[in-house]
Amino acid sequence: MSDDGADMGVLPNRALETIIGGKEQPTKKERLSPEQIREKLMSQPDKYEDIVGIEGEGYENSTLWLAKQFLLLLEAGVNGDEDVLYQEMKKKNGEKDYDFTGFMVGYANNMARYCLGKPSQPNPAIVTINEK
Repeated sequence: MSDDGADMGVLPNRALETIIGGKEQPTKKERLSPEQIREKLMSQPDKYEDIVGIEGEGYENSTLWLAKQFLLLLEAGVNGDEDVLYQEMKKKNGEKDYDFTGFMVGYANNMARYCLGKPSQPNPAIVTINEK
């Protein structure tokens, strides 16, 4: 299981409510199947400039847009972690300041992998401390 909730079908804003907001774990009703997530990702615009963001929706929509880009790259045979996918996304969509956080990039990677049934990878923005 990923540490960001993407591989459980939890949307980005809801995942953050638990991770940094202290809200309880998402319920089964809040989780989407890989097919439902794929549908949500593919409904995102093709161009970054066309992302809609009103009253906080921009963060989630931007993350879902990036996950769509990563999904398309993975389906095209690109292999690697979130950094490789991010660099390939910039080649495809143009070099510019996309204003993504580390969490968004790691989450998008895991959400794309979730759609394809691939194992999740650690989100580089989340530090896990194991006490011994």
